Amino acid sequence: MSNDYFTHDNELDRHTLGRAEQVNAIFQQIQGGFDKLPTPADVNQGRITYLQDTGTTDAYVVTMDPAITSYDEGLNLTMKAANANTGPATININALGPKAIKRYNGDPLEPQDIRAGMPVDLAYNGNDFLMKGAHGGEVAKAKKWASDTGTVESGLKGARGYAQDASASASSAAASASNAATSEGNAATSEGNAASSASAASTSEANAAASETKAGKWAEEAEDTEVESGKYSAKHHAAKAGGSASAAATSESGAASSASAASTSETNAASSASAAATSESNASDSASLAEDWATSLTAVSGGLKGARGYAQDAANYIGDAQGAIRWDTAQSLTAPQQQQARENIGFGTHKGAPTLMIEDS
Repeated sequence: MSNDYFTHDNELDRHTLGRAEQVNAIFQQIQGGFDKLPTPADVNQGRITYLQDTGTTDAYVVTMDPAITSYDEGLNLTMKAANANTGPATININALGPKAIKRYNGDPLEPQDIRAGMPVDLAYNGNDFLMKGAHGGEVAKAKKWASDTGTVESGLKGARGYAQDASASASSAAASASNAATSEGNAATSEGNAASSASAASTSEANAAASETKAGKWAEEAEDTEVESGKYSAKHHAAKAGGSASAAATSESGAASSASAASTSETNAASSASAAATSESNASDSASLAEDWATSLTAVSGGLKGARGYAQDAANYIGDAQGAIRWDTAQSLTAPQQQQARENIGFGTHKGAPTLMIEDS
């Protein structure tokens, strides 16, 4: 019987004495056959065809012991790779020549399908060695799809990247919601402030209207009608001044001059009233100024006195005129005496002439 382990081709006859040399040779052949068998430990641990790669990147090399003499379909082995593949790869066993290593479906290897230090189970199908089980490249790609934050393939990012984007979007949404709430609060505050401003504007408008009315009363209130207790409008004082001027107009040239002054006073009073009417925001000051133009005996502005001052001047001129008339009509005096009398009473300078005082009506 012939086999790869032991061939018994020199049988001893029965009842024949054998020489020791012959018997020992047969046992040596038997021991040689056992030496070709794997150890019980290799059998138990599945290391019978576990081989260490000694090749280079993408060109793997292993040695089987006992050596095979050909690649036969069904050959299975496990290779511990020394290097990771970068693309298509081959394996060369016992220098029989390189054979392609492919994925289990027959596709060429992708980078990292074989990793350095990774045991790779291979089965020969008569043409190529096919990897059994998962491919390292697919595992690596799955890991990239799960954990990478940047682009993995075709513009798509890993799940972690999209998770970060979602987190950032959520944070932005929360910030936007907070800003919207703040803006809403600010808008409500602004609305309240606007309402307050509108109310204040309405109040100011009412106050301005009241001031304008008051200014109008100080300027235009009818004669002999009080604006405030004991106080009268510019129109009242102008009317009084006008009456004085009218009386003065009946006198001689001095009285005519007084009337002209009274007319000027009336014009100034009217100007004062107009100024008071146009001072909406400062109505109180305008009313006070209008009162000065009406009642002051001294200069108010630009060297001009109030209506009362000019009325007083008109009364004085009337007194001068009356005194002069009384002296002129005295028939018992001669012309020099009349002249002397005029000088004595100071005609035109109010000396010795009757004096009229203008009081509040």
